[in-house]
Amino acid sequence: MNDIITTHPTGLPDVIEEGGEVRVLDLTLAEKLGFERPRKVRDLIKRHRDALEGIGSLPHRGANPGPKGGRPGTAFYLNEAQAHFITAKAGTKLADIELARVAQVFTEYRRGNLIAKDAETQATLDEIEAKRQRAHAFYLEEREARDTALRFLRRR
Repeated sequence: MNDIITTHPTGLPDVIEEGGEVRVLDLTLAEKLGFERPRKVRDLIKRHRDALEGIGSLPHRGANPGPKGGRPGTAFYLNEAQAHFITAKAGTKLADIELARVAQVFTEYRRGNLIAKDAETQATLDEIEAKRQRAHAFYLEEREARDTALRFLRRR
């Protein structure tokens, strides 16, 4: 917890550095994505917590309600990949614009128009792809097991 960049009206830092990674405050991201009620992003984060923790640690802090009062809550700090994930789930017009840009960059990468800057970066990309493939395989196995169980129950 070092390097506070700016401070959100709640008194929490907008951006922090933790473990060599820059992280953004959930409310700051929600405001940039055009949430009408920025605190609603926390419901989205909690709903997808397992997926977000699969991307990386999910630091959180006790959050005061801010200048308008209310109950204390939990503020989350998202790394870049987690912020992109929440952007994809947000469903706001601003989030859709950002997501379209990210999709275009990834498409260009998949087409071979963007290359890793060095072998270490390529190894990281390969590791991420392998992790995605494992998660997809697990999903398929889980779905098959669920379908098998449902077929069994229907026969009874």
